[in-house]
Amino acid sequence: TLHQIWVVEADRETRIRRVMLRNNLQRHDVEARIASQHDTPIDNRTHIITNNDREAILPQIHTLLNNILT
Repeated sequence: TLHQIWVVEADRETRIRRVMLRNNLQRHDVEARIASQHDTPIDNRTHIITNNDREAILPQIHTLLNNILT
């Protein structure tokens, strides 16, 4: 039985920048890749972890785990 769905999200600009750096691509190539992907919203997610370079991921996970275990 599935009790929780955790989703890691990054804003569009962050994702574009990361792919450009990682794959050495131009912005228009990355945007074309994103446009070709089917972006299905996850309506039944129970938790969101933000991965946008402004918030550390590990403290978010730690907080979620503490909330679950206590």
